[in-house]
Amino acid sequence: MAIRKMMVIINTWAGMGRGQRCLRRIEKWREQIAKEGIEVVIEVTQKLGEKNATHLARKALREGYDLIVSVGGDGTNNLVANGVAGTNIPVALVQAGIANNLATDLGIPKDTNKALGIMTRDKIKIESIDLGKVTWKSGERYFVTNFSLGLDAQVVQLAENFKQKYHFLSFLPSIGEVMYGIAWLKEIFHLRYPAVEFGITREKLTERKKEEVTLIAVVNSPTYGKILKIVPEADLRDGLLDICRIRKVKRWWILRNIFRAIKGTLRELKEVDIFPGAKSLAISSPENLLCQIDGEILPAAKEFTISILPKALKVIVP
Repeated sequence: MAIRKMMVIINTWAGMGRGQRCLRRIEKWREQIAKEGIEVVIEVTQKLGEKNATHLARKALREGYDLIVSVGGDGTNNLVANGVAGTNIPVALVQAGIANNLATDLGIPKDTNKALGIMTRDKIKIESIDLGKVTWKSGERYFVTNFSLGLDAQVVQLAENFKQKYHFLSFLPSIGEVMYGIAWLKEIFHLRYPAVEFGITREKLTERKKEEVTLIAVVNSPTYGKILKIVPEADLRDGLLDICRIRKVKRWWILRNIFRAIKGTLRELKEVDIFPGAKSLAISSPENLLCQIDGEILPAAKEFTISILPKALKVIVP
């Protein structure tokens, strides 16, 4: 595939300032590859309006770009994917976020220059990966790596509040990771257990359960929350979802088993249930549920349906 025109969609706020540093490198890189006849248009995203990453991705699709480069974290990749899902335009990734789960699972180098080099070499490798789809009463969204409710979503919400409140600390190395760590500790000591009823469809069978939970996560890829592997066998290319449910547990249980989550051995515990190879999940609750996808909070709702779209996104891989 010959790349002659690409749009770089960059979130300069990603990673508490990493995106801004990436922008400076990409501007220099653009000057270099212009000599090879490759046009690079850089678009800096905004949360709302026509500069939203989803709108920019759709613009690139309409205007016939050969490639979209998503520069940010999983949230930026999510927005870009929502703009081009089910189309033929490929997406390349540059890591600038805090977790970077998708880029990690695809083997994209952390180094910006090395990641940029993948998309300008003579033979570019393109793969198609699955997307998850979440629908609720007032909307729908695709996700690339994960959907969850419970503890994880509570942490995401608190960490986002921290990032907005303390954005002036973005010059400090790894400040984003520190804020997520503080959010985890704070939420562990203020555990809330959503009461849910859920049905999991695998092949032609549907399993139904009703209980209070610490966490329900639907994963499309093995890496979760930067360092966790709650379902390490999850596969971006198998056309299926994998679901992890952690029953109602105490804070000491979470602290004691965090290394199991990192090593990928949570499933050995009786409080954890893994449902591999799922096609869909329906969740409902008497109260509005706080949920997240790819590190972004969804609008609160009482019912959500999660399904899989096989091979819905084309990505550049090493």
